[in-house]
Amino acid sequence: MVVEADVEQIVDVEKWCLSLSKIRRHLSKRTAVAIMRSTSALLGPHTTSVFKRAQSGLFAGKTKQYGNNVPHSKHKTRRTWLPNVQTKRLYSETLNEKIKTKVTTHALKTVDKFGGLDGYLMNARISSLGDEGLRLREKLLDAKIAALR
Repeated sequence: MVVEADVEQIVDVEKWCLSLSKIRRHLSKRTAVAIMRSTSALLGPHTTSVFKRAQSGLFAGKTKQYGNNVPHSKHKTRRTWLPNVQTKRLYSETLNEKIKTKVTTHALKTVDKFGGLDGYLMNARISSLGDEGLRLREKLLDAKIAALR
């Protein structure tokens, strides 16, 4: 059973995480990393690199990767690999609606592992959710609190 004081504490932490993710865009990378490291005990481990596109969906910590094309002549040229992103409509039992979002195939597997979108948003590490995941998590918490009242 969830005590009302616990719910208020969870909501405070979640709102603080959302405000931190909004502020992070306006800070220098060094300052943002310092804030993340100082709060890692409260929030868990964070990634230090911010993949801009990952803020608009559920990417489960996947980012752009870098490497080389190496042909037979051994002349290396730089290239990038992007995450496998799909647009999907995922059903939320708490909100009783389908939510259209960009999601990586890795995140889809993780959603299945946690038993649906609600389980993924509530149990996944905050660092892997990104801005969109935190927004959905706050929406989910608000719906759960409203259901308790």
